[in-house]
Amino acid sequence: MSSSFAADVIGPTFPLAFNLITPPPVWGAQVIKDAKDHYKMQSVIVVGPNDQGGTDAGTALIKAYTEAGIKASSEWYQRGTPNFAPIVARLMSTDPGAIELGPMGPGEAGILAKQLLEAGYAGVLGRTGSGGNEIIKSVGGISKLKAFYVFDLVPLQDPGVARCDFQRLMKAAVPENTLFYTAQIGAELLLKAISLAGTDQDGEKIAAELRKMTPESRYLGKGGWRGRKQYGCNQMLVFPGGLTFITNGKPDGQLRIEVASES
Repeated sequence: MSSSFAADVIGPTFPLAFNLITPPPVWGAQVIKDAKDHYKMQSVIVVGPNDQGGTDAGTALIKAYTEAGIKASSEWYQRGTPNFAPIVARLMSTDPGAIELGPMGPGEAGILAKQLLEAGYAGVLGRTGSGGNEIIKSVGGISKLKAFYVFDLVPLQDPGVARCDFQRLMKAAVPENTLFYTAQIGAELLLKAISLAGTDQDGEKIAAELRKMTPESRYLGKGGWRGRKQYGCNQMLVFPGGLTFITNGKPDGQLRIEVASES
């Protein structure tokens, strides 16, 4: 079970591979339309690492922004870059309406966001992927953000998510990265499939049980599978996401983004 936006993370040639998250081609159009309606941006630069994990997601986002009527371009960098000052200078020189940090790792996205704000960037920042809290912490808190939207893999403000019993069981704060929730759902499904298969040693039997079941979360209810159109197999977990807005240093609501399953 993977958590990846790569274009080949699952497929018919890897029958035991499942993906726990939906990539930008699945939800990008709706998320970007809602973000555009909220902030009225007309141009965006998508920033991401120049490896497959970055370029696959970044290219899909550029396509989604373009289809939403937003002029979109890219800025690629070497993963592990500790200082984004030269990139910040290039970004500022083009005066984009929005800068999309979605393909970046949360830590690097936080560094870039902080350096952009320190350089006087006054446009919109977007984070279509987990790790929005890391960016907020890196820049010094919500109050530092004039316009920021985050698409999380689960709707964090949903009452069901608030019932998560991790803190009670583990005596520790719930991890801020929303990959925690999708990983937990995946673990629950896998344990159920093992029970139905009657074995934890036969991957083929376990995978067969996963394919037959309707995914369900204790916190988010029933989900589904998809991936046939994009990957050639329905082995990608589907649950709702959440699009959160921050405007003028204050929370500005969250939209629940429904993601359709495929038969």
